[in-house]
This record gives sequence, structure tokens and C-alpha cells, in this order.
Amino acid sequence: AGGGVTYINSEIDRLTKNHKQTMRIRKLREDAFFESLEAGEVDLKPFTTEILNFIKERNIKIGLASSTYGEKAKKVLEYFKLLEYFDFMVFGDEVEHLKPAPDIYLEVVKRCKEDIDSILVFEDSVSGVTAAKSAGLTGIIHVPDSSVKNSQVQLHTFARVKDFSEGIEIIKRIG
Repeated sequence: AGGGVTYINSEIDRLTKNHKQTMRIRKLREDAFFESLEAGEVDLKPFTTEILNFIKERNIKIGLASSTYGEKAKKVLEYFKLLEYFDFMVFGDEVEHLKPAPDIYLEVVKRCKEDIDSILVFEDSVSGVTAAKSAGLTGIIHVPDSSVKNSQVQLHTFARVKDFSEGIEIIKRIG
């Protein structure tokens, strides 16, 4: 999602003109997120486990490309019991430049060890779609997050779906 931690920090720095204050704000936000997670107030996107099970049952590799740093992302994945689904994962702290730069998806292509044209990408953010396109991926399915769901943004992807249940139908069609 989003523009990545570096971009967010620079925007907060621009507003506060104080990097220590920026880091305090970021820490408060992260603490609040994990409190909400532990309180059961954070939900997965609809049909997340269904699509992961659908893909796994077909012995198709599943990778994860997240700009979130590994330690934080793995806590969330563990909380939702999703770690076991992924054959490989690439996190923001493993690449030089975050989305919308292509680095994370270039690493995904490397780790996937499949023909680039056979890779399907489910991406929720505009910066993620941009990153995947810049890496040369064409099978991009946009599952808009709340910031773009109702917008008229046209990203010219392979498909745009409202949720992962529609993603399952696309996978069925393309075989």
C-alpha cells in the first residue's frame, strides 16, 4: 500500500520540520495499529483466505510483495495465520527503493523463478500497480484499497476487481 515509509517520513518531516517529532508520530501510529490488531479491530480484505486456499489447492506458487518492513509485516501475517501460504516474501527493508519504484517486483520475479508473463499480481495501491508495471509485469489485477476504491483512477491493468472473490473467478477463467 501507499508510498512507503521513506515517503511518509519525508512528508511528516516537511510538516513538522523536526525528524525526532516525525519518529515519535510514526511510533504512536504503529503502536495504535498493533493495539487495534490485538483488540480484533483490524480486518483482512474480504475473501483473503479463500483466494489463498484456492491458489494453494492448485499448487500455484504464492509470493508476497509488501513495502512494509519484514518484522512488522510478519507480526501481522502471524496474527492472521497467513505465513504458511507464502512460498516467498519480499519486504520493504529488503530492497533499495520502495513502491512505486520497481525494486520489490524485480525481486519477486527473481524469487518466483517463473516466466514473467505467467505471474499474476494482486495489488491494492496505485504505487504498487506502478511498481509492478515498471518491473515489466502485465498480469496485474487491481483490488483497490479504500483510498482509491471509489475514485475514477484508471490504471490500465489486466483487470480491476472489487474483492478477492472476483479474483478467484479471473483465475478460474485463465486456467
